[in-house]
Amino acid sequence: SIPGATAGFTETPWEALAVQWDCPAPPKASARWLAAVEETLSLDPRPAYHDDPQRLYHLVFSPCELSFRVEGGCARVIACRPAPDRP
Repeated sequence: SIPGATAGFTETPWEALAVQWDCPAPPKASARWLAAVEETLSLDPRPAYHDDPQRLYHLVFSPCELSFRVEGGCARVIACRPAPDRP
């Protein structure tokens, strides 16, 4: 990095999302799995042009499918269920 350099791509700095579980995490989930899920959600996996706090998103993070919303600076996990079988 060059001190004082500017990117010009965006004027607003990126900030990680907080992650809140509004449902129970899987009972057998390891601390490593939970940390990986929370890190992924904190990076905001939504399309950049989406900013609807009522929209429900889904993320398959084996072995679970997570449903989440982003409200303000927080990704809220609404549901966590076994991922569907894929052919």
